[in-house]
Amino acid sequence: MSDSGAALSASAPVSADSADPACDAAHGKAPLPVSTRTLVAVFNSPVARFLLGYARDAGYRPVLIDPDAGQPAGGIKEAQETKAAARARVAQEERQAKARAKAEESLAQAQEVVAAAVADQRDQEKAVRGLERELGQARIRLRSAEAEVRRAEAAERRARHARDQYLGGATAGKDTGQ
Repeated sequence: MSDSGAALSASAPVSADSADPACDAAHGKAPLPVSTRTLVAVFNSPVARFLLGYARDAGYRPVLIDPDAGQPAGGIKEAQETKAAARARVAQEERQAKARAKAEESLAQAQEVVAAAVADQRDQEKAVRGLERELGQARIRLRSAEAEVRRAEAAERRARHARDQYLGGATAGKDTGQ
């Protein structure tokens, strides 16, 4: 805490005529002890003054801040500035959290699109493999049909040849037999 600006100290000035330090401490006239511990009372009231006197006797550095005494004391101003900075930081963190959430949502959507594209690609590859199998089977059937056609053509040639021989022999016998 700070005791700058309008902060008031609750201690009274040390009297030069007092010789008993315990008496000075009892009447609030003892010098302030050097301490890093500070007790801050906000608003000047009888309770605050009592607490500050008790704190001084216990070894604390007493500080009274009374914002009603006109301008805000340095500690109040610092607290207001800190509060404004904290609000700004919270607002910034909220914006960052929203941006993170939006980015995570976009990432999740992109991952879904990629997963769907990968699944589509797998399906297409599977379909291509199926078509390739069918094409291979069709080629086998085509070769088989071509072989059947060649066999049929060969059988037809043999049959024509046999017919021609039969008819040619019958024609030749008729010519000689007459």
